[in-house]
Amino acid sequence: MESLQQERNQLMFDLWEGKRPKRVPVTAGVSLEYALQYKGYSLLRELYSPRHCFEVAEEMAKLINTDNLPTAPETRAAIFRYSMNKFMTPGRDGFFQHPNFSPMKVEEYPELIKDPFAYWTKVIRPRFLGIIAEDKEYGHLRLEMAHRVVDAKYAGMGSPELIEKYERINNQVIVLLSMTPFDYIADYFRNFTGILIDIRKNPGWVLEACEAMLGFLDGSLKRIKKTPEKLNLVSLPLHMPPFMKPKDYEKFYFPTFQKLIQMIQDYGLQPTIYCEENWDPHLDSLNDLPGRVLIGFEKSNPKLVMEKLNKRHIMRNFFDAHMLRTATPDQVRDEVKKLLDIVAVNGNYIFAPSKQPLYLSDAKIENIIAMVEAVLEYGVY
Repeated sequence: MESLQQERNQLMFDLWEGKRPKRVPVTAGVSLEYALQYKGYSLLRELYSPRHCFEVAEEMAKLINTDNLPTAPETRAAIFRYSMNKFMTPGRDGFFQHPNFSPMKVEEYPELIKDPFAYWTKVIRPRFLGIIAEDKEYGHLRLEMAHRVVDAKYAGMGSPELIEKYERINNQVIVLLSMTPFDYIADYFRNFTGILIDIRKNPGWVLEACEAMLGFLDGSLKRIKKTPEKLNLVSLPLHMPPFMKPKDYEKFYFPTFQKLIQMIQDYGLQPTIYCEENWDPHLDSLNDLPGRVLIGFEKSNPKLVMEKLNKRHIMRNFFDAHMLRTATPDQVRDEVKKLLDIVAVNGNYIFAPSKQPLYLSDAKIENIIAMVEAVLEYGVY
């Protein structure tokens, strides 16, 4: 007989092979911060304790019967602080966020276009990593050693141990968390407001920079060592399109986005994207993406998505995460059934909330449990 883990793995293999699985997979989860708060721990202290992080991640695995591991115990909070990372800064409660920080000056576009890798390593990294700016000779080495120390502290207390113990999916691995060229420039160079000004004042530079960033990202893809017999996923959160006019999206964003998806597939990797906010104005373009892509949606209309998008793609998310905070368990179950009637008809859907609960106040644990149970009961084909 198949083990529970083998059964769960097969669901994912079937989806990527274009087959209808036995049931709808469930890949919900909560953040490590949520799990720590659920156990009454302080983020200011226990977020830096591998033992406590593992403890609370295991507690979530016991409570939330998803096909994936609902909470990963690993955190880079200590490295963010040690490296003085300006892209990941803690609030008063200890939760790390990505501020609207712009380390690149607009007049430096030609330098970025000429050699993105050199510009990233020599100019940008020292501007957002205080440890490198402070210690030009040994900062890179100190940062590398910090990563090794944190990894060593998680030995025997990481995600792999929990995945095997609780028989969760282990046939897929995220080999790279990256961004599209336009999002990369927006997030790490020019910030949200800067890039939107640039497409008006310096459109030529932006277009050239996006093309140049393809080469930069190709270098990352070349270095990936695929894990045999597993689904090797490249995950791309998509940030900027909901804040762009369709004509700007079509001109500045989509061309290099489409090329990047093709590059990922040419390397034998599986692309998975997450369309943040509302993508309804841009849905038609997703049919022009090559091959099979796993596409998650935060606020797009589920009916419209299922009507417009090609069935070769795999759909994910949709369930309104707000209900996990405000509804009752019975209301959550009813809403799950309504959603599955819309999005699960073609056998190409993975259930997940529209976004992951980050704080304890974002979701009631009894609602998360009810949601998962409803999918497992009602999502059988």
